[in-house]
Amino acid sequence: MILSLKKTLQMSTSILIQKYAERHFLKSFKKKYKTARHKTYNAISLMIERVDKFLKTTLIEEIISYDDSSILKIEFSIAWSKISPHASWNRAIIHRDKKTSKFDVLLIYMKTHIPKNKWETKRRKDIVKKEYKDTFDICWKL
Repeated sequence: MILSLKKTLQMSTSILIQKYAERHFLKSFKKKYKTARHKTYNAISLMIERVDKFLKTTLIEEIISYDDSSILKIEFSIAWSKISPHASWNRAIIHRDKKTSKFDVLLIYMKTHIPKNKWETKRRKDIVKKEYKDTFDICWKL
């Protein structure tokens, strides 16, 4: 699923939701947030398109950077929820290719997706390493 494809200055930014993220996480978002999901996806797209500005805030964190790629963690809230991105516990893990300005959404999850006996960081790293080790070299660095 492609979130958006827009021209920004000289480069085009492409955002692609990987099949694993679609299969394992987005289904529950679609069920739970029927009316707000499109506005939420648009907000996430805008954050990704302006990633360099948002890296200066607490909403986007660069987890790891290697050569011309990086893994980012984005905190976001559901549209019209009146809950802050941090308190909402909604996260997206994104692979960023700095050369091509291509972004791949690896995971999108909410608090209920993480088992209570697992730490978020450990669970996230385990999933990314397992599911994307052959796709993105940087995943081995996590």
